[in-house]
Amino acid sequence: MTYFYGELQGSKGEATRCGTKRSGVRACVRSWDRGIHVRISMRGIMGECIQFSIDRGSRGGYGKCEVVSLCQSDIDDLINGHKKLILVDSEESERIEIEKVLATPPDAPLKKKKFNPYDLEGE
Repeated sequence: MTYFYGELQGSKGEATRCGTKRSGVRACVRSWDRGIHVRISMRGIMGECIQFSIDRGSRGGYGKCEVVSLCQSDIDDLINGHKKLILVDSEESERIEIEKVLATPPDAPLKKKKFNPYDLEGE
């Protein structure tokens, strides 16, 4: 049964694809020089997981590089504003880290904030 749903829009119209909990859904979008791969799937007790990776586009070059893999609790925390993604210079660390940014006491109401990836630029 369909659990995941994907959409793609291009010059020839829209295409959609369905995925089950077992198959997940994978998509790749490329220019000549850059590409991004996204996969959403179920990972047992971790729930829904999303993986992002990048590559050198249609011209190729060296293989793809996984940028980040997020599971259900991380995704929920990002959407609710409890965590943010930070790009770290490769000299310091060779990965993207997730940093807890909101230390809410257990009895305080949650402050919901719409996630906007453009807010993270330059941090």
